[in-house]
Amino acid sequence: MKKKAFVSLTVLMLVLAMALTGCGGNSNSTEPQGQDKNEIKYPERPITMIIPNSPGGSTDLLGRTVAKGLEKYLGQPVIVQNKPGGSTTIGANELMNSKPDGYTIGSVNTGMITSSVFKKSPTNYAQELEPIALAAISPQILAVKSDSEWKTLDEFIKYAKANPGKIKIGHTSVGGSTHMATALFEKTTGIEIEDVTFDGGSNAVAALLGGHIQAAMLSPVDFKQFMESKQVTALAETGEERIDDPVYKDVPTFKELGYDFSEILWQGFGAPKNMPEEVKQKLVEAFEKTVNDPEVKQAIVDLGLTPKYSTPEEFKKMWLETQDKYKEVFTEIGLIK
Repeated sequence: MKKKAFVSLTVLMLVLAMALTGCGGNSNSTEPQGQDKNEIKYPERPITMIIPNSPGGSTDLLGRTVAKGLEKYLGQPVIVQNKPGGSTTIGANELMNSKPDGYTIGSVNTGMITSSVFKKSPTNYAQELEPIALAAISPQILAVKSDSEWKTLDEFIKYAKANPGKIKIGHTSVGGSTHMATALFEKTTGIEIEDVTFDGGSNAVAALLGGHIQAAMLSPVDFKQFMESKQVTALAETGEERIDDPVYKDVPTFKELGYDFSEILWQGFGAPKNMPEEVKQKLVEAFEKTVNDPEVKQAIVDLGLTPKYSTPEEFKKMWLETQDKYKEVFTEIGLIK
């Protein structure tokens, strides 16, 4: 009897000890082992992407392409909202003033540089927004009618130097990337031309084909169908390297031809400042995977843009350098007083 009582007491003590040990291991938390109870769970609901441009343009189409890709890596819907107007300032301001919780992101592009440089907005968006990722770039192309007398860039420059002020070059916006490319071309080569602003690339191409201007500085998207139909000839492009598109593979860069300048229209994505670091990191990782996703990259190429990813740090550096360049060049040619 005593032996049975001793065994029962021993078993009871062992069970009690195990129970106390189990309780002690979780006495301070109900979370699974290794999980911080303060860890932010993100994302848990749909994310809004603000596009500061109208539907149908390259910025909008790029945004929708990337938004669709992001859903795969974030596991939540990404809802695009167009907020055009004010030379991108309406959408940019809404993005800047949104809650920095990762549920509002937005497209950022070279147009925002123009807004601050030309004082269209008192806000320096390069300082007030959190850069997340560069997604695509596009050079500008100098082209002439295929039946013109100029077949090479050197022939065009030689004529322009011999006939100062007689050449008219069309572009699409005062202070925009096509205008910057035209100004840099004029400055670097020492020629004197008349630049003509058009409301959209299609109007500039129509003027070129109609003989109202002698050349145009526009995006590859604007010229592509006319290159394919051999109505225009591209003399040079403003990128650091040749465009990865069969239509433009034989078009040299200005740098290749000995003219040391480049101009790139860039498009990327940003968010309000002061997001939690964990949230920012998840967004950065998702954008990197998205922009480098083979299907997304091909979709970007199909838009006529060049896919290009960069980290937030690299993207911010590009943004600030572009801003400084625009201020310097447009001040020098008298557009900024």
